[in-house]
Amino acid sequence: MDNDAENIVEALPAGYKLQGNNRTYRIEKKLGQGGFGITYHATGPVRVGTILMEVDFALKEFFLSNDCERLANSSISYSNPARTRVENSRKDFIAEAQRLKKIGFSHPNIVGFDEVFEANNTAYYVMEYIKGDSLDGYVEKKGKLTEKETRELLWPILDAVKLLHQNRICHLDIKPANIMLSRNAEGEMRPVLIDFGLSKHYDSAGHATSTINSFGYSEGYAPVEQYKGITTFSPEADVYSLGATLWHCLTGQQPPSALDLRDGELAAMLPADVSREMRVMIDFMTRDKRTRPQSIEMVEEATRKTLQADKAQDTKKNDESAKTDGNKTVSFSPQTPPPIKKKGNIAEKSGAEAEIVEIVDGADDGVQPPLTPGRDKTAEAQKPSRKTEIIGSKAPVAGKPKSKKTLYVAIVAFLVVAVAVAVVLMVIGQNEPEKIEYTEEPETEVSGDDNTDVEYVEAPAEATGESNTVSAEEEQTAKSAQTPQSTTAKPQSAKRKANAGKEANNPKERAPKAQPAPQKPAPQEKKTDKAHNSTTPYKMDF
Repeated sequence: MDNDAENIVEALPAGYKLQGNNRTYRIEKKLGQGGFGITYHATGPVRVGTILMEVDFALKEFFLSNDCERLANSSISYSNPARTRVENSRKDFIAEAQRLKKIGFSHPNIVGFDEVFEANNTAYYVMEYIKGDSLDGYVEKKGKLTEKETRELLWPILDAVKLLHQNRICHLDIKPANIMLSRNAEGEMRPVLIDFGLSKHYDSAGHATSTINSFGYSEGYAPVEQYKGITTFSPEADVYSLGATLWHCLTGQQPPSALDLRDGELAAMLPADVSREMRVMIDFMTRDKRTRPQSIEMVEEATRKTLQADKAQDTKKNDESAKTDGNKTVSFSPQTPPPIKKKGNIAEKSGAEAEIVEIVDGADDGVQPPLTPGRDKTAEAQKPSRKTEIIGSKAPVAGKPKSKKTLYVAIVAFLVVAVAVAVVLMVIGQNEPEKIEYTEEPETEVSGDDNTDVEYVEAPAEATGESNTVSAEEEQTAKSAQTPQSTTAKPQSAKRKANAGKEANNPKERAPKAQPAPQKPAPQEKKTDKAHNSTTPYKMDF
């Protein structure tokens, strides 16, 4: 073999004629070459009835590039140390080709097989010739594909691989270069899976039906376990290769080696516009063997369940968010005062404490303010409704979140209302009745108005120990002179005098009223009108 080294060539030359079992093939050109063989475009005669025509074929030659050499006469040569390995691998090549032909796949996305034969100290099998470009070349020319186009090209291939696995065959070399793209009679794109040089058939126990003498893998498309060699039925290896092929179409890049990746890392490198479904699917397909689904059907099922779980989780989050928004309340406390759009009003309730009323404009609860005479009902209907809410001892009212500015306004309004309430309470407290004790000297109260009757009162007998009387002459003198109260009254009379002066200056409160005859009941507290608008003058009853 050393003497013929200068005559070594790799591929068969164009025009070379190769005799097969059924016909003679003429080599037109080399289509491609890998570690286990060389593929050619060949032509051969085919008779259909009485018609003889020239047909295109794809012809695969077994050729181990690391162990084989081609001599000048086109035959294959190999060294003695590699003889056993090469011959056993050639037997496997022939057995797998014959098995594929026997199964006779009719799937439109699996390449068709014709015949298998031996020549030139090697083996060949004849396949359907597909006019077009490989998926690898298509992506290289066009760049990364859209998700829609990726589905159109690879979903038929996924269906074809399902059929292979159902027949217990693993392809073991799925990659873009082994997927051909052609157009059918209608002009539609037809992807076809080719090159079954590494494919293996397995029995029901998972063992290979042929002797495994060679292992191969394609960098970036083979799973980690294939680097060590696959000896049992492992459809999950094809699952990984399909996932890496999907990734290549969506990114336009060569996928990294499986040895350099961790679970989920390849899917995380997908473009942002890839859908959640596709991302989840590629994630399952490119996982480690221990967590990777073992068939295409399991991948589809795992993806479906994951998407359903995501949808249920999103629905739960939306429900919780809506519930939280509906339960928001407006608290009323010194630390977090309620939001107020207008200053609060003080509503006095009879015999009860005053409560702060918050008036919220624009509240759509159907409560309208009462119409006053002369107001246009149509105009009132067009105005936003107003909602009055009692806050304080009442339960908190749900409301929308307020801005910081609104919160500051609410705090200021709350303080203003609190000061107003305090001032009113102070005024009321100053006008509270006081117990008046009288000494022996009588006390006379005068309203300070000419039209007001003067009432004479006497100190009770129980307090002074003797009865005090007022003569008619003293009464006449008091009316004519309009004298003030007696100077013998106690200091509390000055306060009463001041209150009488206020009533004297208020015309509405100077209305005269007939007074009953003097009586001498038991001492009691003075009754005071809290409304401060009564026309009844202050008086002392004994």
